[in-house]
Amino acid sequence: MAKFKNTDPNQLRMHVLDFQELFGEGHPIHGFKKVIDRLDFEAFERNYQNDETGRPAISPKKVVSALFYSILIGNLSMRELCRLSKLRAELIYLLDGEELDHTFISKFRKIHKKEMQNLFSQTVFLGYESGFINFERFPSTERRSKRTPILVILET
Repeated sequence: MAKFKNTDPNQLRMHVLDFQELFGEGHPIHGFKKVIDRLDFEAFERNYQNDETGRPAISPKKVVSALFYSILIGNLSMRELCRLSKLRAELIYLLDGEELDHTFISKFRKIHKKEMQNLFSQTVFLGYESGFINFERFPSTERRSKRTPILVILET
């Protein structure tokens, strides 16, 4: 009788993620990261006072990149973002392996509300500049002659 490996699908496994192999040259994560790298995060640093004592904070740049990428892939739930931060290679890459907690994200968004709004406007213009976002015109449903600009995010 033939012998086969007896594996348990419920067994936890560890895998090494090679991001260079996972995200080849043409992967959209590289363009997204370039856009994030062009944003100004100085305003976020004013809200931190842990330079002498306390635990080092997660970089606002990492948190914002995870939030914006999550929105870009169609996820608006912060609890789902926390779950995905452990499962999706793109989010693991953007967060450098840090795991997010929904209470942390909630506090982060409240503390940095003004800065987040400013950054979001920056991303729209940079996204348009880099070709990720396109402004198209579609007819309005109210009057056929009226045309309303709508933001369209292009998938690559």
